[in-house]
Amino acid sequence: MLKRLFGSSEPAGERHGLERRHLQVSVAVLMHEARRADYEHVEGESDVAELALRELFGVSAEEAAELLKEGRAKAEQLTSFYAPVTVIKRDFSMPERIRLIEHLWRISFADGQLNRTKITTCARSRTFCTCPTRIACSRETAPSSLSND
Repeated sequence: MLKRLFGSSEPAGERHGLERRHLQVSVAVLMHEARRADYEHVEGESDVAELALRELFGVSAEEAAELLKEGRAKAEQLTSFYAPVTVIKRDFSMPERIRLIEHLWRISFADGQLNRTKITTCARSRTFCTCPTRIACSRETAPSSLSND
């Protein structure tokens, strides 16, 4: 009874690992949404998403693929993004959230095309994660093909 009141009986390292996995899956949920925004499955989007997970979390290619698969399964069960976004806002610093939004833009643009649905998906994710518009959507972070050079 006291263990339930004052904390879990799990070792701290184990609990940290489970919390980390929950964060990874939450990020994978948003990445899945960025991939499916235009309702077309393009392999390049999956590759970019896997690279993003590897960069954000330092996981192997196999682990990144498994995270995306788990993120897709989780996204299909959700009726709201409140839970995954809450985890991201709690566990990621603002610079990490901004990097996440940058990756979502790269995933959406992996096929070389942006449309209103993709833009809305990325903008909505940016808003949910409370990232400043001027930073997360700046010219420096946009895909190079979108710059006006």
